[in-house]
Amino acid sequence: LVMTDKNNFRYKDGWRKIDYILSYSQTNSTLINSCMLANGNKYIITGAPRNDFLFINKENNLIDNNFVKKILVAITMNEKNNFKYDIFANQNLNNFLAENNFVMYVKPHPHDEHKFNKKVFSNFKNIFILSDEVLSEKEIDLYQILNQFDLLITDYSSIFFDFLLLDRPILFLKDETFQRGFLIEDMESFVPGPIFNNLNELKNYLSDLEGANEKFKKKRDYVKKQFHRYKDDKSSVRLENFIKSII
Repeated sequence: LVMTDKNNFRYKDGWRKIDYILSYSQTNSTLINSCMLANGNKYIITGAPRNDFLFINKENNLIDNNFVKKILVAITMNEKNNFKYDIFANQNLNNFLAENNFVMYVKPHPHDEHKFNKKVFSNFKNIFILSDEVLSEKEIDLYQILNQFDLLITDYSSIFFDFLLLDRPILFLKDETFQRGFLIEDMESFVPGPIFNNLNELKNYLSDLEGANEKFKKKRDYVKKQFHRYKDDKSSVRLENFIKSII
């Protein structure tokens, strides 16, 4: 990316071979362009077709609905030797989830899947790994089941922008080792949800989800309004209409 200290981005090439770039909004286009340096006229604001899945209920036997709350953990790629998932590979957390009838699905970043100790997670009854391999076997895209989760836990992954369309609580894991830098000056004041540093803070927020949900509702609405021009299931239709208009 252009904005990183060490990058191998070839400025003269950029998106030269790409005619159009789908975007969520003018804000989204601006953030993307600060990294990719495309011609501003290439951005077409349709929303993301994958987000249409958020408004469709897909039957599957992958996510267990026999729990009070279903939690998805989706965080960015780990930096160097840091392994951010350790906080979730914890028997104490598993016991807490069991006591509250919660279930947690950890979706590894594709680059991190090989680092997981599956034997550790096999000992848990309320924490599961939701790998790309499992999704592929079931022929399910993650976005087809994203709306089945009551809560998202992430760090700086852009998935939280999409999850905003569901108007559900989001918790943010603070990563002190993150080195790629941000496009936002003060990330902690920007994210629409509480930030936790350790297991005890995570458990405290999970114990009062309704409070966290209500406290950050206005902020979620604000960020959603800035990042999403459209908040419906018609992104694919808008894309189809655009394609028809240029052929």
